[in-house]
Amino acid sequence: MKVLAKINRGLILIVLIVAAIAVFLVIQASSQAKVKPKIEEVCQQYINTAVSYRQLPEKYKKVNPEIPQAELDKYIDAMTKDLKAFYTDNEQTYKNVIARYKTDLEGQAKGEGVVYSYKKDILEYENFTFDGDTVTVVIKANSVLDGPDIMSPVMTRENVSAQTVDTITLQKTNREWKVIYADLQQPLKQSNNSKIKYTYN
Repeated sequence: MKVLAKINRGLILIVLIVAAIAVFLVIQASSQAKVKPKIEEVCQQYINTAVSYRQLPEKYKKVNPEIPQAELDKYIDAMTKDLKAFYTDNEQTYKNVIARYKTDLEGQAKGEGVVYSYKKDILEYENFTFDGDTVTVVIKANSVLDGPDIMSPVMTRENVSAQTVDTITLQKTNREWKVIYADLQQPLKQSNNSKIKYTYN
């Protein structure tokens, strides 16, 4: 009887542990489901903002932009402010991103690698991977680019449309979801017309 009592107690303990784990997982899944719409909203806004600053203002999207330096500086300042707003206060999360965008815009202002049109339409949020206060989101998008072919030595103009898979990692900071890493894929073509991807945060 003592043996049976011990077995029963052990079985009850196991059942309670499994039940507790199940309840925890259900609560966690419910909590994560509630924050997904907000995370999706931040990702959408970030992608729209990032893509918009891959290009000069509309009237300067031409072979010789001839954008006044003061106007370019103002545009770069706006880009810096708008992109930084999505990131955490840790400068390391956005420093290189801002620097790349600045260099790219300055090059376009000189007529180098001008982007005439670029947009991303989100097709699906494929996956959310939560890890404590961070989440990595995998996003399928329809990416359309009319701009430089960076695989070409002379960066000839090309128009490419392709599905890309973008990744954004966010961290919850002061009840807000902030970007700590973004990998936005740019559609490109190889000389044999097979499509490849190029990363541009």
